[in-house]
Amino acid sequence: LSTYSSAISSFVTFCDINNVDPKDHFPASKITLCWFASSFAGLASASSVCNKISTLKAWHTVHNTGWLGGPRLDAMLGGISNLSPPSSSRPKREPVHTHMLSVLHAGLDHSNSLNVAVWAAAATAFWGQCRLGELLAPSISGCDLSVLPSHTSVNLGASPAQIFLPWTKVTKRKGALIHLPTQYGPSNPASALKVHMRINRAHPDLPLFHYMVGSLTKPLTKPAFMARCNAIWSKAGLARLSGHAFRIGGTTELLLASVHPDVVKVMGCWSSDAFLRYWRSVSDIVAKHACFLHPDAHKHLVAATHVRARRH
Repeated sequence: LSTYSSAISSFVTFCDINNVDPKDHFPASKITLCWFASSFAGLASASSVCNKISTLKAWHTVHNTGWLGGPRLDAMLGGISNLSPPSSSRPKREPVHTHMLSVLHAGLDHSNSLNVAVWAAAATAFWGQCRLGELLAPSISGCDLSVLPSHTSVNLGASPAQIFLPWTKVTKRKGALIHLPTQYGPSNPASALKVHMRINRAHPDLPLFHYMVGSLTKPLTKPAFMARCNAIWSKAGLARLSGHAFRIGGTTELLLASVHPDVVKVMGCWSSDAFLRYWRSVSDIVAKHACFLHPDAHKHLVAATHVRARRH
């Protein structure tokens, strides 16, 4: 709501400063919209400007006022994208890697119900390439059971184990079935989930990732989860990461293990180009997938070179 108000206020202020005729405020004329958008060229990111324009369009829709944006405005936004300052781009987020999972596992007290839930969520998010918002509540008060998996969403009998997410960022309420590839050692998501569901008393009316506080239950929230992870990593001298690091970390690990990119894409429910945007450790991936190809062809080439050398 604050973002919505800020965009409207920004547009009104722009019109006042530039003496735009009030009749061109709302509905905003084509020229006014293009002028407003162009005022951010070289100063703000394209996504920031597009968000402002989208907010203005939403205002016009809500108030049943004709929207006059069109091809010219679209072209203007495309130009702004090319002029976005370097400072407007956020640095790429670093991924969780298997060493960090090992450090996390070693730093958790596995007799503590909160820690058990944290480990199960970490293994699931990493190997399932899940967004944390699809697994964990944003807050205790914002825990919507209709969009979070419960223990009935988990099928540990399948090979590999599966978890149905009732809501995802891409599919919304259609949900998605996530496969959890079986792994060696404690990071095996199926094993971590099995222990978690036993210790934290799985119940169909509770979110899958909850923990016990005496006889009471609390949902594991995303902030609480990340706070626990980052506390352990910081103590070990490792970087603090964001929640999305688990998804991109799992993707990178599978690629480094030579799992075919198409398989990784399907497993992670990646949508088209978004999948490529989050590749990490590209040099390592190239080394595994693209270097020293066709050794037999190389032998024939070397042999042919030697033959030509002898002839000369």
